Amino acid sequence: SSSNSSNDQTSTSRQSQSHQPQSSSSLLTSSSSLPSHRSLASELHHYQQSCFPLLASCSGPARRLDPSSYYTFVDGLSNGYFSHHAMTSYDALPIVVKYSFVTLSCACHARGGRQDCCVGDKAEIDVEGCDATGERMAEEVDEAQIAYLMDVCRTTEESVGDMVLPPLEENGNGNDGDGPVE
Repeated sequence: SSSNSSNDQTSTSRQSQSHQPQSSSSLLTSSSSLPSHRSLASELHHYQQSCFPLLASCSGPARRLDPSSYYTFVDGLSNGYFSHHAMTSYDALPIVVKYSFVTLSCACHARGGRQDCCVGDKAEIDVEGCDATGERMAEEVDEAQIAYLMDVCRTTEESVGDMVLPPLEENGNGNDGDGPVE
């Protein structure tokens, strides 16, 4: 009976752990949250090539994404899916995408921000360092910020899901994804 009691305690402990929210930093190091086919280094390289430049172009000199610039960012990640489907502002985005913005902007609490740092017009995502590359990134951007930038990319990509248009043809045929390539 003591082994049953021990098993019950272990089961209860596992259940209570699974219901506790994880911080964004523990999510970044949790093997279940990372793609199994990519190491952290290759994931960082992927985001430095694809997502970070888009973050830099959407965030302006202050390196912050407010709801409007987050819309521009997700529309870019989706190859224009949202604007193509008449969703032309943050307010028109699907709830799952807006929820990602709220979740990411509210990481400000864990990152030392004020209690109201993600409320109303104060809500923004800090993407400082997204424009740094190579050695400059390693020298100028701390590991916590790099992990957060990767989380911004990963979380946003997951929320966008399959709401992505195929890329425009680069051979100059003008295909916009609406019809067959001639």
